[in-house]
Amino acid sequence: PALADVIKGVVDMNFDNISSALAQVRGGRLRALGVTTRKRSPVAPDLPTLAEQGLPGMDISSWQGLFTPAGAPGTSAEAPPAEPPKPETPSAPVPKPVEDPPATRAD
Repeated sequence: PALADVIKGVVDMNFDNISSALAQVRGGRLRALGVTTRKRSPVAPDLPTLAEQGLPGMDISSWQGLFTPAGAPGTSAEAPPAEPPKPETPSAPVPKPVEDPPATRAD
């Protein structure tokens, strides 16, 4: 929601994860000003750090965790299953993509 508010002009700026915002930056909907980490990000090496732009000592990294409801079974200490679970078979046939006939394609 915060990035959407920046895009709409509801708020002027926002600190967010580069992974969340990069698609919006590359799509031209956001302008990235800099990264908060000590070094440039390998996923956006042309984007300078805020320290490079005059904010010395700026070194803020985000922390990510994996969460589940409190009552969910299992713990993170359990070994993963030997085989991944098999996906359920759809109840209806899955349609296959159909290409336009060559005569109607706009090449």
